[in-house]
Amino acid sequence: MTAQTTAPLKAFNVVDGGLGEAARVGDHAILTRDVPRHGAAELAADMAEVYAMALLRDVPFDAMTNPHHTVTIDGGTRFTLHELLCELRSLTWFDRSAVSFRDVDDTAFSRAGLGDEGHRRSLRWNGDGQLTLRTLFRGGVACDGPAAPISPLWSQGMRPSIRAALGTVPGEAAPMSEWIDWLDRTVGADLPLPGHDAAPRCHVVTPRGLAEQVHTAHPGQIFFATALRMLGLGVGYDAGISATPVLRRHWTAQRLLTLMCCAVRRATALAQVRAGRTDRLSRPGVTAARFAVMHARDDLHSGPDGVLLRAAIDELANACPNLLHWVGRMNATTGDRTRIRETLHLPVMCEDGLPLHPSDGAAQALTAGALVTVMKAVFDLPRHQPHLATAAATGVDAAGLDRLAGDVALGRIVAGGYYHAENHADLRMGEALGLQILREALEGDNLSASIGFSGLDGQRHAISANPRAFRCGYASLRVDGDFTPWPADGRRGAAKLTAVV
Repeated sequence: MTAQTTAPLKAFNVVDGGLGEAARVGDHAILTRDVPRHGAAELAADMAEVYAMALLRDVPFDAMTNPHHTVTIDGGTRFTLHELLCELRSLTWFDRSAVSFRDVDDTAFSRAGLGDEGHRRSLRWNGDGQLTLRTLFRGGVACDGPAAPISPLWSQGMRPSIRAALGTVPGEAAPMSEWIDWLDRTVGADLPLPGHDAAPRCHVVTPRGLAEQVHTAHPGQIFFATALRMLGLGVGYDAGISATPVLRRHWTAQRLLTLMCCAVRRATALAQVRAGRTDRLSRPGVTAARFAVMHARDDLHSGPDGVLLRAAIDELANACPNLLHWVGRMNATTGDRTRIRETLHLPVMCEDGLPLHPSDGAAQALTAGALVTVMKAVFDLPRHQPHLATAAATGVDAAGLDRLAGDVALGRIVAGGYYHAENHADLRMGEALGLQILREALEGDNLSASIGFSGLDGQRHAISANPRAFRCGYASLRVDGDFTPWPADGRRGAAKLTAVV
């Protein structure tokens, strides 16, 4: 006799316990690989984006879409946003004409069998296949339409930084007053009343402000604050979980907040495990330091990945030399002086001059992906239909929540801590966490229910639950109408014996 494991589940690495290549059913890509791998062209593009965000860190978001806005580094060094965009467009990764993939539109990329790299690449383009000032700020989500560089939800302002542990959650039976008080004290998410909001609030107006908010506030603060606002304004739940009195008794505001707390806990735990992995990518700060040395010495190819780094820095030097010059001048103005003529270190973001720790911001993108998935599934939200009553009353639709998750990822890039490729993977792993939390909740109810919402890539997700006789229901997942295996949630497990033949 021989033991067999199910071959289709190998795509999720159920056998070896991790997340591997994107699982596909039909033409659908469900997840990205656990740890993305850079090629030279993508590494050059990701580092160019980190450099660009460092240069733009004090430019107001209101000016980001103005190509004529001028950024001054010192008395003799200045550039416009159009000039910066031209530098980035010169890179192979941002040039669609240099792509060997099939000619498909952005929304179809994740379904065209092109893999993670093709999808990450397509997110940088508009409908005409071009990198623009708007698409530069997507942060790893498929945001369509003439949206602002960041979500308008940041304009509501956030309470000063609170990073307390969640501790004991009030529970689904607790009154909402207890939940509101607990979220205020623990997460910093409050429900301001008109004319009674005396607490100081932080408003995000520049990339530096966004990075500081993302790295100093609780990872779930903006999402819990948005959820409380939507509940206060009476935004309804998805019809599939509010159609009958029985379902309405199960799906209360307290239950939504409980599921969101569960998402925060799981995302934080998973991020801690991932931050300690030995196969994770080198931090952008380390890569930038090696770029600085390689740029000064043409004969340096040290290290196991020396060839990759040399190819990446050569492309940066040849395709966008002005970008490297502007970074060198910014480092010179902040006192970063070495024997190297043009220092390509990442400009220091923190006021104390200390670089970010590798674990700083590790949980933010995972948490964002999980929380927006739960919120989009539970709330009855349109996508790109602000004329509907629910969106008009709150300023929130499904695309707006996706943009909020992308903003969190963008804040990690501005701070110089993470690459676009990592944000792309973390957001979608967070989405997988959210899907598993929803699955567990629906199956635990053992009732007939359904939920429909759009994913981070714009695909339509539908979850259907049916009761069974042994007190645990069965929930199935469909993506754009096709039944799809449930994605793994990143937790490692042992091999699962499925058949003995």
